[in-house]
Amino acid sequence: MSAPEPVIVSAAVVAGHDGQAELAVDICYSNGATRQTVFPVDALAPVLDAAGVTEVGDLVGRPWSVLLAGRQLHAPNATAPNTSTPNTSSRRTSEEPQPCST
Repeated sequence: MSAPEPVIVSAAVVAGHDGQAELAVDICYSNGATRQTVFPVDALAPVLDAAGVTEVGDLVGRPWSVLLAGRQLHAPNATAPNTSTPNTSSRRTSEEPQPCST
């Protein structure tokens, strides 16, 4: 049985280090681990189109795979990112990872 597909748990347009707008997205994996990915703001329209939404906040709860539309815009020959669940063995807590809430 495969793990559930990672989902977007937050998305926002933020200021990048160079002052240019960027799309910052937090992705949650089935083991509770989260990772952030950042896209140039011009990837926003293709990502929203792929998700079938019109607002950045509406990306929350969508599968991570809608982000591939933005990735393809900037790297047409790129392969899909690794979707395996991140290793959380280095966590400093004794608690079991909990699923992220959307």
